[in-house]
Amino acid sequence: MVVFHIRVKPWLAAALVALAGVAAATFCAFWATSGMRNSEAPALAADSFLAGLGCTDFEPVAEENVKIPAEFDEVYTRYNDIQAQSGFDLRPYRGKTVSRRTYALRGADTDYAVLLVANGKVIGGHLTNGEYGGEDQPLLKYGETG
Repeated sequence: MVVFHIRVKPWLAAALVALAGVAAATFCAFWATSGMRNSEAPALAADSFLAGLGCTDFEPVAEENVKIPAEFDEVYTRYNDIQAQSGFDLRPYRGKTVSRRTYALRGADTDYAVLLVANGKVIGGHLTNGEYGGEDQPLLKYGETG
């Protein structure tokens, strides 16, 4: 076994460590942006979620960012009750901005599925006929209506 002993000036060692850090950061940034973009990940999660409900014929029609209120009024309390029927709870997301994605459903009794997505994960949503003031239904009712 051969062992080399090299004396390096402290300032040179610090420069080499800094250079290695910059190279690692550059590599990580390139790797993170070279494949799937962050905006694509939630769409894939949402598509998979809908497919898991048995919905196979749908089309994305809208996407926007919405802020979950920090304090729930009566309307949002009722909306969160709908979420609970599907196993969701929006209270941990109070005050946070999430993506609201609307999908047109074909061949179903309901017209649209609305999914709330945070950090690539479906955190809530509902089924709707798309009419203002219409009654929202829990997402998990899709199997019963579709």
